[in-house]
Amino acid sequence: HPDIHAIVAQLLDTGRLTDSRGRAVDFRNAILIATVTTEFRDAGRRAGGIGFGSSTAIQRPAATDSLKTSAEDAALLERTAKQMSPALWARIDAKIVFRPLRHDEMRRVVEIEIARSSEHLRAERGIVFSLTSAAIDFIAASASADPSAGAHPVRAACQRLVEAEIARRIFSGEYSPGSRVSVGREGDALDFRAAPGAS
Repeated sequence: HPDIHAIVAQLLDTGRLTDSRGRAVDFRNAILIATVTTEFRDAGRRAGGIGFGSSTAIQRPAATDSLKTSAEDAALLERTAKQMSPALWARIDAKIVFRPLRHDEMRRVVEIEIARSSEHLRAERGIVFSLTSAAIDFIAASASADPSAGAHPVRAACQRLVEAEIARRIFSGEYSPGSRVSVGREGDALDFRAAPGAS
């Protein structure tokens, strides 16, 4: 919105933001980071579509693709510049193009989220769970349906696919303190198994 652009331009220009009552906030020692979603379909065509749900996942460009990637980035930035006032665009020190996360990057986010959840369950209930590589792949793919969402869906996918099922089994009495649970993949679903000797 033009009014928002004007406010941000004032902030970047003076390092201060003043409200209608004359109260000012000092931003001179602040770093401002803003994100903008700009649709540019050509940026994903070389991989048959953007996202991991497509037939071929997007890969990082090889060295031979660097010129093409630079042209795509320039086109994205040009398109984004048209959405802002020239005064605001000129005041932005750095413009960075973010591409959809690769599958291995989504896997890493899943691993971090699962490790945090498992540690919380161990401390609270004395139950430990871990995921096989196939299970991590399954969750990462489930969380990648909308590439524009980045890694945000990972938390919800972990809750829906793993934590909810473990909670159900805890409440049913299947898992108890000392249980060690291995989560694998069986077809199009996750498979939960307690380690021998654990109940």
